[in-house]
Amino acid sequence: LAAKVEPLGLVVKAGAWVLAYARSDRLWAVAVADVLDVQVTDEEFAPPPGFDLRAFWQAWSASAAAQQASFLATVRVAPAAQPVLARQVGGAGGRCMTAGVPDGSGWVTMALAFPSLDAARAALLALGRSVEVIAPEPLRRSLIDYAEQIVALYGGRP
Repeated sequence: LAAKVEPLGLVVKAGAWVLAYARSDRLWAVAVADVLDVQVTDEEFAPPPGFDLRAFWQAWSASAAAQQASFLATVRVAPAAQPVLARQVGGAGGRCMTAGVPDGSGWVTMALAFPSLDAARAALLALGRSVEVIAPEPLRRSLIDYAEQIVALYGGRP
């Protein structure tokens, strides 16, 4: 997509540069790594009146996080999988909302947020039997379906 934009500032998020810009009287943000080409013009512009980069970024980040993680799941996680869970969940665009205290076996109940059921399934399947989905039921059924497909494909073969 080629577009003329008015750059307003740069922000660093987790080591990646993000460009805040205005286009068509709206404020936007894009990862600098996603910008393929830049052409500088002699045109001048002024930032929107009262523009505050820090305030814009906080609002933009909060909005993006809310949109990204709209599918909620409650899970129990085995002790061995707990260090791996953050990487799996984060890699799927999700995040841990809350984590309880370990039970007598060391398992922890957590509330996780993902962009979708598909993202949740992909992240949690990778943990195998080290994670148990408590809710929602559609995610549990989806995991069961995938497990049954795998068993049907491989049967009892080693």
